[in-house]
Amino acid sequence: MDATRVLMHPVEGLRAVVDADQIAEAEWGASRASMAVWRIVTGFNLGDSELAAASRMGYAGEPMSCHPMFASNDASGPVIGLRSPTARVPRRGEGATT
Repeated sequence: MDATRVLMHPVEGLRAVVDADQIAEAEWGASRASMAVWRIVTGFNLGDSELAAASRMGYAGEPMSCHPMFASNDASGPVIGLRSPTARVPRRGEGATT
């Protein structure tokens, strides 16, 4: 059963009305996530592993609006966006996502 209408119907859905405190909480989480990505992007150096790059997030256990991760791959395969970071060391020109 598709329950999308229960949650997202524009008038009767459970998420049709959002209070100011919920908006503020979502904005706070989005801001924290954005800064985490920025710290990864600006701090990455060739030779860093995915784990080293992801550790720059500064994640302190707070709610975030994304799945915190960093992943890369060479041209032989896709970059899997929701995969957790590994000890893999990305090389120049390879694909990466955070």
